[in-house]
Amino acid sequence: KLSIFWLNKKKKKMGSIRSKWSLDEACCKVYLFIFNLMFCASGFLMVCLGLWIMLSLNKFGILYMECVCNLPWITMAFGFIILASGFASYLFLKRSLFLFLYASCLFVLFIFGILMAALITYYYSRMKETLEKGITSQMENYLNNPKDMIMDRLQAELECCGNMEPNDWLRTSTGEIPPSCCKFKLCDTTKMEEIYNSGCLPKLMTQIQSYRNTLTVNILFGCLLLLIGSMLSFANAYHSVNSKYQEVK
Repeated sequence: KLSIFWLNKKKKKMGSIRSKWSLDEACCKVYLFIFNLMFCASGFLMVCLGLWIMLSLNKFGILYMECVCNLPWITMAFGFIILASGFASYLFLKRSLFLFLYASCLFVLFIFGILMAALITYYYSRMKETLEKGITSQMENYLNNPKDMIMDRLQAELECCGNMEPNDWLRTSTGEIPPSCCKFKLCDTTKMEEIYNSGCLPKLMTQIQSYRNTLTVNILFGCLLLLIGSMLSFANAYHSVNSKYQEVK
């Protein structure tokens, strides 16, 4: 009788442990499923954000500059990585050993995302000098490339004139301020009140800084999701392995 009582007590204890492990595992899977949806959504948004920034920079005509054109590509690459990791998780959701591998991959991607945010900051620190040289070069070759209207597009879009000021045009081989600096059509470019007085470089840097801030915030948010997803995957895999161990025991 004592042995039967002890066995029944042990079975009840094991049953409560199994139910506790299965409940915890189910909660982890639900949370992981929700975060996987957030992975996919944030990855898709990052890809769209990268495309939007690329089109915006192309509108300004400065997409050819290396330090500038890398920004949208970095964003889209990270977005595709997060999107792929979100879809891949559904394949590993019911496999404990694969979940450990998946969690490790998410943690590696988390480190990769932090490095990407640092890389964007590095590119931004180089950007002012590169853009200043690029704008000066376009101003010097303004008459040599009549079909290439980068400066005209830039000045019209940003409502600016010259590199730092309108008089920058007078120090180039052009020797005069172009019509794209006009506040209205057919203005007299020799009259300062009829042209834009702000330089293009400060306005362009302000515009790119807003892009940089948006990119950094989105990438750091993606990194946070990757870190949480990695922790949930580890927890899910751990509970799954322990529940199987309890059943065998």
